Order: sequence, then C-alpha cells, then structure tokens
Amino acid sequence: MWPIKAPAPRPSSEAERPCGPAHRRRRSRVFPAICLAAWVAGCAGPLAAGPGGAPPAAHRPPVVAASFLSRAAPASTGTMAVSPTTVPVAAVGIALKFTYTATDQGLDPGYIALTVPAGWTAPSASGEGAITVACVPPAGDCNADHAPVSFNGQVVTVNRISLPLGESLTITYSDATVPAAPGPATFSTSENPTADAPLLPVIPSPQVTVTCADGTGTETVSPGTVTAASTSTLVFTFTPASGCEVVNGAVSLTVPPGWTLPSATPGAAGYVTTGPGAPAPAVTGSAITVTGVTLAAGQALTITYSDATAPGSATTSTFATSEQTASTGTPVPLHSPPQVTVAPPASTRGTSPPASTGPTAPATGGPGGTATVQPTGPGQATGAPTGTMAVAPTTVAASRPGTLTFTYRPPASGLASPGEVTLMVPPGWTPPSTAPGRAGYTTSRPGALSISGRQITVTGLALGPGQTLAIVYRPTAAPRAAGPSVFAASERPGSASVLTALAASPAVMVAGPSASHIPLQLLLVVLAAGCVAAVSAVRYVRHRMRPGPVSGVDAVAQAGPPGTVSVQHSGTGATHAVSIEPHPDAPVTTFEEARP
Repeated sequence: MWPIKAPAPRPSSEAERPCGPAHRRRRSRVFPAICLAAWVAGCAGPLAAGPGGAPPAAHRPPVVAASFLSRAAPASTGTMAVSPTTVPVAAVGIALKFTYTATDQGLDPGYIALTVPAGWTAPSASGEGAITVACVPPAGDCNADHAPVSFNGQVVTVNRISLPLGESLTITYSDATVPAAPGPATFSTSENPTADAPLLPVIPSPQVTVTCADGTGTETVSPGTVTAASTSTLVFTFTPASGCEVVNGAVSLTVPPGWTLPSATPGAAGYVTTGPGAPAPAVTGSAITVTGVTLAAGQALTITYSDATAPGSATTSTFATSEQTASTGTPVPLHSPPQVTVAPPASTRGTSPPASTGPTAPATGGPGGTATVQPTGPGQATGAPTGTMAVAPTTVAASRPGTLTFTYRPPASGLASPGEVTLMVPPGWTPPSTAPGRAGYTTSRPGALSISGRQITVTGLALGPGQTLAIVYRPTAAPRAAGPSVFAASERPGSASVLTALAASPAVMVAGPSASHIPLQLLLVVLAAGCVAAVSAVRYVRHRMRPGPVSGVDAVAQAGPPGTVSVQHSGTGATHAVSIEPHPDAPVTTFEEARP
C-alpha cells in the first residue's frame, strides 16, 4: 500500500516578499486615510491663513461637515425687494411693500415664506400687521390675488402661487409697529418654484433700517467762545444718538442775527463747507441745510462756517439746529442746539502795544478802527494735519473670509495722551466684536478697545512721532457685492474735545469671484469622491482576479506492486475525485478537492 502524506503547511511565497499581502494591506490603509483627510478638509471650509486669508481657527466660529452641503444647495429662483428701506424707531402704522420677481424660473405652483423679525407686529389676515398679496401689472397667468395665505407666528406663507418667469407680485405688510431699538431688521425670505421642490433661501433677503426718531443726536461747536466783532471760523459737528443711523436724512443750521450771513461762494465771508464726504450745503438767507445725509452709528457730519464776524457786543448766540433721520421723516429741532459765547473786546487803554516783528495787521471791524485779536483757545479749528491709516490687504474676494489689519500713524507732532482713534465698519461686513472666537473678533495694540454697534474705538493712546496703532479685525466674510468699502476713521488728541475725521480713510476693494473660480472645498470633496471610487474599483478587480489556494500532495514510494490512479469528473465543473488503488484487492482511498 502506498501511504498518502498530506503536505506540511509552508509559508506563502507572497508573505516572504516585501511586497506581499501585509505590505499591500498597509498601503491600502494609507490611501483611504488620504481620502478621508480630503473629505474632512473640504467639508470644514478654508484653512487658517495669515493676514488677508481666513482667520485663525481660534477666531472662527465652529463649522460642521454639513456646511459644504448647505453651500452647494441650489440658489433661489427669484429676488425680493422692500420699500421703504428705512423707518423711524417705535413708529406706528408703518406699511412695508415687498416685491418678489421670478428672475430665473416661474412658480408653478410655488410657495413664498416671509419671516417678520421679532419685535415687529405679528403678521395677520386683517387689522394690525395685515398681509395682502397682489400681482404686479401687467399680469399674465399670475394668481397671487387669489393665492391662499397661512400664518404661523412671525411667518407668513403664500401658497400655491402661479407666477410666470419675469413677472412680479407684492406682499404688503400694513399697520405695523416698529420696535423701540434702532438697527437693521432682516425679513428672511424663502421660496420654492414647484410643490415638490425644497424651500430655498432668497439671497439677499430684504432689510429695513430702523433709524432713531427725528430730532435726535447732538451738535457741538468749536470754538465755544469768541471776542466781540472778531472774525472766526466755526466748526459744527453733528453726531447721531448712540447706536442710531441717519439714512438719506437732513441737518439744518440757522445763523443768529449779528453774525455774517452764510454763503455758498468760495472765498466769500461766511463761506460754508461740509465734511467728510457729505453732500454740499444749500444756503438760503441765514439757513444752512445739508440734505441726503447718511451716517452710520458713531459717524459725524461737520459744517464749517468760515471767516464769520461775530456781533459787536457781548452776547450768547444760539445756532438753532434741526435734524431729520430719514427721507420719510420731517425736520425736528434738537433739544440742545449749539451756543457760542461772544465775550467783550479786551480794553487797550493805558497799555503799551505789544512788540511786533512784522507789519501791523489792519483792523478787522472793531469799533473806532481798533484792532481785534483772533482767539486761539483750546478746541479751535486750526487746520492742523491729521494722522493716516492704511489697511492690508487692500483687495479681498466677495463672500470670502479674511483678516484686515488697520495701521494708524499719528501726525508729525504725535497723538497726545489720552488720545482716541475710531474706525467705522461699513454695512455688509461682519459687525465687530471683542469676544475671542466670535465672528468679527477685533483686537488692538496698544490702547483699550471697545465696540459700539459698528464703531471700533481705541482709547488711552499716547503715540509719539513714528509710533503706530494696529487694529486687527477678523470678519467671517466680505460682502457679497463687489465694490469699494470705506472704513471711516477719526482721531482725537487728549487736548481736543471733538473727533476729527482723517484726511483719507482706509478703503478695501471687494472683488467679485472670477467666472472660472472653483472653491477649494469643492475640489477637495471631488478628490475624496474620486478616492472612494478608485478604492472600490481596485477591491472589485482584486476580488475577481484573486487565484485559488495552492495545494500539494506528496507520494512516498513503498515496496509492492505499482498502484493505479484514476480521475473522475463529478459533473459540477468545480469538484474532482482522485482514487489511488495500490493493488486490485486493497482498499481504495479517495481525495476530493473543491475549488471556489
């Protein structure tokens, strides 16, 4: 009999080679790790960068992987506008008209949801906050006049709207009461073009600015005291009330009797100018009116009344001032108008004339031809140069995050202690904040920084010539609209009582994204998807081409007659039977091998 000995297990030749399965397993784990890293990076958003790039991670709000999905969501198919865009604070009976236009796709049938901000009158079918919907003529197949309207708290939904492409409808929100707090109010809007489509946000949603009541704010004058019959230049500074804005408003000033009449002619006595960047004044008799005034919270309007001769006798002159906060308001007098004290002229009897190193100045209108002295008290406008402020970077991409660094340099004489520098963040940018890690986080070096609305104020400064102040502002994103953004800057040395606008405020150009721009997050996520597809394909091919296990049989020769071997096909195509018969009368041993 020939005994059959099963082969001893031997190490696979693949395991002995450095490129065997173990090494392939290690490499196969590295590739999915790279894919996972690309997916996480794409979902988490842009990486931290220095100035001009994304804010450091410590100063960014947390993000989640779903943020990419929200960015990739389809845009809305229409636009929504509102009129008017400004209303006075705490006003009663206000009516707002919202106009929706199907710009990219019609509604058939679609839905529009409008959310009224908290603090405003809740929308309703009638009475206070009444909602009415109408088609804008010429209306084709628009059915907005008869579309059903539903209410849920502050949300009003216009249902089953048919609105062809290019046509418009209006939603009128009537008899509403405005909140008592000033500031912007956003009416979030969503729409879907068809019944089975998801709600899409309308970007941008309409916004209404709540302004302060007419007749608020303060106006100061410098200098506050002049000598009788002297010629001076008066600078009036109007500042809105704390946290308030002036939107297309007006400020008027009346020159009292005894003073030179104001003039709009350059070089003439009483010539009037405005600044910084304010519309030109209109002069009628003794009244000075500046219309179209727009001031963010903390900004100031200056009216300069030049070469004006004061009354000839001691008195207190009141310059009556009125203010209108918005184009829809009416001028209302300020409760505390600015006043100038006119002091009696200094007596020159019995005194020697002062020493002079040049020709004597002619008399300027004093009685009897007596020369008068130009007052030079503290706070008088002297035309001294101001400091400068630069910003880096000067250009950013629309809707992209970044860090802006403002560098203030004082004038040649420095900024006397306790100096102050202010910077106004324009609308559309993230409001500044002093909270680390929050959107708009802002720091300064040196000085003490504080925030009021959109105004950044740094106090306690003492800067010598050549020293600088750095203000670092970290917005979450630049505005969506391309164009220049001016950050109005002002300064006040410790010896002055009013802020003075810098001769040139820093500006940042917001550039729109190029047509071929592809977001980095999208590239990373596409890379991750490609990695997943590649891994799946490799595994599939390897599984299909994997060879079966290799087996072997060792035969040991024994004494006796030769044996016989027969192979029989089982009929399944996957199993073979091998029979070994040493001699005709010996038992038969059969081995079967089944391959997958």
